[in-house]
Amino acid sequence: MPSARRSVLILILIASPALAQLNRSAVSVKGSDTNSCAVNSPCRSFTAALAQTNPGGEIIALDSGGYGTLTINQSVKVVAPPGVYAGITVPGGGYGIWVAAGANDRISIRGVTINSLTSSTAIYLYSAGPVFIENVTTDTAGGNAIIQHNGSLSVTDSVLRNCFNGVISNPFTPGGMTTVTGVTVVNNINVAFSAANGGRMTVRDSVASEGNLGFSAYGASAATEINVENCAAVNQSNAGAVADTNGTVRISNSVITDNARGLWVVGGVIETFGNNENRGNSTDLDGTPTAVLLN
Repeated sequence: MPSARRSVLILILIASPALAQLNRSAVSVKGSDTNSCAVNSPCRSFTAALAQTNPGGEIIALDSGGYGTLTINQSVKVVAPPGVYAGITVPGGGYGIWVAAGANDRISIRGVTINSLTSSTAIYLYSAGPVFIENVTTDTAGGNAIIQHNGSLSVTDSVLRNCFNGVISNPFTPGGMTTVTGVTVVNNINVAFSAANGGRMTVRDSVASEGNLGFSAYGASAATEINVENCAAVNQSNAGAVADTNGTVRISNSVITDNARGLWVVGGVIETFGNNENRGNSTDLDGTPTAVLLN
């Protein structure tokens, strides 16, 4: 073969994997991980589909089934459309979705269900740019539902069951923004919604039920805040809301009832805007100071 033709052939072979990348890949219970992962030739697992997806692209579950755990290392959208059950079963002590992407990578996870038979973590945000979690259901058998190690996080319209922590931000790395809207945490062993280490969390239209602690701010190394608007904390064996060391909890238009303690101050500050229903707890207020802001 002439050297020029040989060089062209080599270049084509080298370029072929890049040409195979997709802006939209697909998974199906009828698929195979040896397929191209295109919509008309779907893969069987999320992991195989991600390997064939361009940064910023999307992975779509075409039909109901289990699609395996996933490590995300690039910008991507993982989508289960309405009516499609896209399940992830997590091995004991493992992670359903581990996010370890770049600081400018945008991650969206929508519509998936993550279950575990033994204590595991559903979603762990180790590093990324903004991460959006929407319409997700988790049951982690006493493990963590969503941990935000770094970056910014938005969680909306989700149900987190039988977890140790529901949504916990910045347990290890200072800083970070977290927004939670329309999320229900049921049967939490530790905390339903928790900001730590300088984190700033805002929770709206959400419920903490049948657990230990509802809403918590604890700043071991930096001032930390959680803002609670139009929420409910009920049947918590410890407290509906707690402000621990360096923690500020601001509560407005919320219901806190049937807990061992309603509002609990342990070295932090609870600010209530005077429009809450903190009644029917074994102890409505434990500790001082609590600032009542009338404006």
